[in-house]
Amino acid sequence: MIKIIIITFITVITVSQAFAAEDIGQSRLHPVHPFYFLKTVREYFELKFAGTPRIKIIRQLEFSQRRLREVNALMEKSRQDLIEPTMERYWFHLDTVLSYRPREEALTLQIIPVLETHLKVLEKIYYQVQNARAKISLRSKINKILENSDTPLSPEVRMHGCNFLLKEATSSGLNSTEQAVILERAKRCQKILNPRS
Repeated sequence: MIKIIIITFITVITVSQAFAAEDIGQSRLHPVHPFYFLKTVREYFELKFAGTPRIKIIRQLEFSQRRLREVNALMEKSRQDLIEPTMERYWFHLDTVLSYRPREEALTLQIIPVLETHLKVLEKIYYQVQNARAKISLRSKINKILENSDTPLSPEVRMHGCNFLLKEATSSGLNSTEQAVILERAKRCQKILNPRS
């Protein structure tokens, strides 16, 4: 029992330190690196030996953060073509976190600042990336986070995300169909924020 409490305490401290900064940094071991497979093996064992469902969720949250760091590294390495599959892995981890039931209040309080940081980082990367498929993938993940009404976000951050989608809906870089789709997403996002309107 004491061992589980100590592991949980260390995990909470590690996670809160890792997610404290808005600048999440870059991963040294990224999808282009020849030893990247070792990271996958490590994460498999981290999940396998996580003692409780709560620790597994915290690990998944940490893994999603690692995928964002990898995207930053891919930007630096000029390998934007690998951003799309990395973002799919990012969403796999984050979706596991968001669909976890039952949601403890303490865990939710940990998740909120992480998600808010993720949205800021995703938007920052979005404006830096040139690869069209990467841009679509980034925009899609921002929308998925915002569209999920169970996503614990402050109203200010959700509004900022909705405004991002609204701004993108008027972007001249998109065709009329893409603009219409994004505009519809922005409206749904605002409906989640103001359900009575």
